[in-house]
Amino acid sequence: MDNLEHVKEMYLNLDGTWVEECRRLDMQNERYQALFGSARYSEKYRSELQVISRCADFGCGSGSWSRSIVKEYHNCIVDSVDQSKEAIAYLDSFKIDRINTYNNDIFKFLKSSKAQYDLINLRWVLCTLESKDRELLIKELHDRLYIGGILQVSEGGRSFTNNKPYNRLGRYYMDACYATHLLESREESDEVQVSMLSLVDKIFGETDINAKVITFDKNKVEHDLLIWDFEFLRNMEKFILDYSTCSEDEFHTLVTEADDFFKNNPVFGYLNFVSVSGKKI
Repeated sequence: MDNLEHVKEMYLNLDGTWVEECRRLDMQNERYQALFGSARYSEKYRSELQVISRCADFGCGSGSWSRSIVKEYHNCIVDSVDQSKEAIAYLDSFKIDRINTYNNDIFKFLKSSKAQYDLINLRWVLCTLESKDRELLIKELHDRLYIGGILQVSEGGRSFTNNKPYNRLGRYYMDACYATHLLESREESDEVQVSMLSLVDKIFGETDINAKVITFDKNKVEHDLLIWDFEFLRNMEKFILDYSTCSEDEFHTLVTEADDFFKNNPVFGYLNFVSVSGKKI
């Protein structure tokens, strides 16, 4: 997240933007946990490893997963690491004694710490890395686990809906992220998921794959995530105009059309979410 440092001037209200982003991540985590019934997505490894004393949440964002795991495992201590000082400040505001926060790059943190873990969570991180860095990271995380420890890696796809203007705005936002190197790889989300599965299988040997399709409609709480995402895209006007091929006229046309569609039509769509857990043997 700290990659946004070089484009901070684009945000008229940066603090408010980050708070809203953290709230969205909290809502997203609640939906994932409801789908899997736990902050640990592998039912197989939940039954095999029932005692968790020390875990890590790398790329923790709002810390929603960290907060979930300490509620589920009352003796667990979590090291929560993220590059964004805004996200870490948000997590710190909950004042949870069993969560240790670190405002740092994951690779730099791993160089400075020798901690070993029973469980490591890595969600929405591999999509930000080049292929060679993904493999380096998975290997390092394998080394940081105790024997029998679990690495949980998860990636989701982009949301696709029948609201075509909204979909188009999302594509322009992703183009701007690539142009500014907020995201390093231009792989599609399904390619990142395949890369994730193959790397964990290659390095761990023993894995458990879990996948869910999250559907959206006006009768489901997930629909709120779409509305939040649309408002986020609307607020990213300068960023999108400066770093994508979208023109000002097209941007405002897409926003108006997407807004009208959300207000006047049933909105349907889906997001596929894939998690793979590797056990150190």
